[in-house]
Amino acid sequence: MPYLRLTADRRGVEHTFLLHVAAPGERPKILYWYRTVPGVKIGRPALDDAAMRALEEQYPHIDFDWPYILDVGAMTPVEVEAPIPPRKRKPRRPEADDDLDVASDTAPRPAPASAPAASTGEAPVHADAPPPPVIADDHGPDLLSELLGRGIAASLREQFSALADRIEAATAEPGVKAGWRERLAKLDPDAWESPEAVLAGMGSVQPGFDALTAELDRAAAGA
Repeated sequence: MPYLRLTADRRGVEHTFLLHVAAPGERPKILYWYRTVPGVKIGRPALDDAAMRALEEQYPHIDFDWPYILDVGAMTPVEVEAPIPPRKRKPRRPEADDDLDVASDTAPRPAPASAPAASTGEAPVHADAPPPPVIADDHGPDLLSELLGRGIAASLREQFSALADRIEAATAEPGVKAGWRERLAKLDPDAWESPEAVLAGMGSVQPGFDALTAELDRAAAGA
């Protein structure tokens, strides 16, 4: 039964998803996605007559009970994405520790024959000195999670990764597997680098995943 899920990201952009679960326990599939800025009083609704007719034509095997879907959707609370806490940076080594390391190793060390020491006026660096600490970059949340929500973004990535694993494990001719890989690469959600690309990708990603899954199932059954 199709149902609506409403989310809002940290920038206030509202998203309306029409999801469908074919059987209990299965992963919901995205049939439709609409996004809008908050507080808009003009323009078409998330699901207008044209969108509903187009969905019925695209998915003739699904029974769309629109009055029920819209009534339940109107009572469904909007899920507001919680902010992602910033990543913790690695603390730098205290300078006092570095001074102790250098002071504790006072025995002179001969320079390697292949690399004569040059007089630069700088303090020599011991061969066994620890490498400088690495500071973790504090990246913000990715675009896919911001626009779709972390749950749907994770679901798309899991489906992509699972199909990639199935293609590599499949028993098929090299040319057939190469074709599968090429088709899957076009469905990579992490390749969507703009909101427009996300919107365009969402229109084809689930049918593409389903088509590849069906082909892999047939290949496995005939192996």
